[in-house]
Amino acid sequence: MKARKLIVGVLAALVSVSPAFAAPAKTRELYAADPGEGRVYKLEPGRKTELGFELHEVKSGGETRYYWAALDPNATDEALPESGVAFFAPDGRQSALLPLQGGFDGACVAASPDAARFVLSVPDGEAGRVNRVYDFAQMKPLTSVRGSIVDWGGPVWVDERRFVYTSFDDAKMKKPGLEGAEAGYLSVRLFDADSRRSQTLKAATPTDEYAMMGYCDGFVTMAHYYVDDASQWAAGGPEENGALRSERTYCWLPGWKPGEWWRTPKAVFSVDAENGRVFAGEGRERREYAVELRQGQFPDAFSPFDDEAVRVDYYWFVAGGEGDPAGEIPVLYVFTLSQDNAEADDPALTAAFFVGEPERIRDVGISPKGERLIVAVGEEGSQVRDLELYRLSYYEHEAFCHLATLRPAYGAFYWFDPWRAVYSALNLEADLQSGREPGYALDVRVYDSAVGEDYRITESSTLDSYQAVGLSEDGDIEMEQISVPDLADWKDPGRERRTRLKGRMPAAG
Repeated sequence: MKARKLIVGVLAALVSVSPAFAAPAKTRELYAADPGEGRVYKLEPGRKTELGFELHEVKSGGETRYYWAALDPNATDEALPESGVAFFAPDGRQSALLPLQGGFDGACVAASPDAARFVLSVPDGEAGRVNRVYDFAQMKPLTSVRGSIVDWGGPVWVDERRFVYTSFDDAKMKKPGLEGAEAGYLSVRLFDADSRRSQTLKAATPTDEYAMMGYCDGFVTMAHYYVDDASQWAAGGPEENGALRSERTYCWLPGWKPGEWWRTPKAVFSVDAENGRVFAGEGRERREYAVELRQGQFPDAFSPFDDEAVRVDYYWFVAGGEGDPAGEIPVLYVFTLSQDNAEADDPALTAAFFVGEPERIRDVGISPKGERLIVAVGEEGSQVRDLELYRLSYYEHEAFCHLATLRPAYGAFYWFDPWRAVYSALNLEADLQSGREPGYALDVRVYDSAVGEDYRITESSTLDSYQAVGLSEDGDIEMEQISVPDLADWKDPGRERRTRLKGRMPAAG
């Protein structure tokens, strides 16, 4: 889940625009898309002309459902037969066109997770947006709600019927000394397209306001801006206003309950990456939370050996449990911070999930591109592990869930790509009778989480054991063969013979 960046001082630079919605245009094909090249064309008898508009893909269930593009007559030298938002089938044929007569700069489509509905979000005035909900199959407007201009990508759906958005209000409260768009306050709200009702998730106060940044598996991420006294808003944006502070925070989605055991955590956490500290609470109420903060890193690329890849730092800790003011159940929190954002943003909460035995957690590893996460669980002082594998989906979000338990594993594991992990597993049919760990012969295995297949790379016996020790840049598995002349020799480490080998990675999928 890649959240939006903190929005700072945006309202001061806005211009007034007013959208005009119209009924869907007739479905004669005026335009076409080339999904492979990401291009949009105007169709004329015997020719097609590239327009230079950005083509956006909408996926659901891992499949492309449709594409869309905002056709702005002011952004092209070509005369457009119709302007608005065009929709295209997966093969690039135009399927619909929603005309617009204004608000092109900032118009966007936000699709529901099942792609059955979408919000056409269009700027309206200096500070507002109109978020209009449509049924995709009929291209029929269902309802609408006003939001804030700061939601550049439109609202964010949390399920098939609800979405979160930033609201703007300058009627109930106004910032002293400011006028127009700068005088209003931002809050984060949740809208139900079925009931057509909206509820506040984070309400502005005279000294605080909040802007929605994203959603991921139970929590809504947001930017929090605050001052000590309401009069301090008038001193300008963060660059010139030393009293104005900002932070990244979140709140839990009302009613979110991934299991009967779930109890919504009471505390909201943030991470001070530079100093390795964890804080509970927000803004002026932040207090340090005494817990060990662990750190790791994964590449923003498909290969762990891509030297050009941006590195993403991640931080994790466990909080909560019986008697803990943070909450009744132990929760493992994962925060991430991409190095290309390091100077601008705080680490963002990326995942939070229940763990049954927090004292047995030995490590957390995230795959390249942030697609998968492994929690290594075992006893202190032992290398025998259970590897709990989860779907993380750092970029293209799919619901966080547990995928598999790899057991009994031994020692370190290695990510080969976003979906495949190399690890060593105990062969329980080959008891070495050594009286020491691992006690059984080891085999090198590869688990492909994209298809749920576990591949055995080696064939161990009571005389031969194989352990994964790393990966090579040419795509091979680095492993070590440990062998002895006779079964009784496992009792004497000096009788072991070690040989470095390379194993071939099985084909993906």
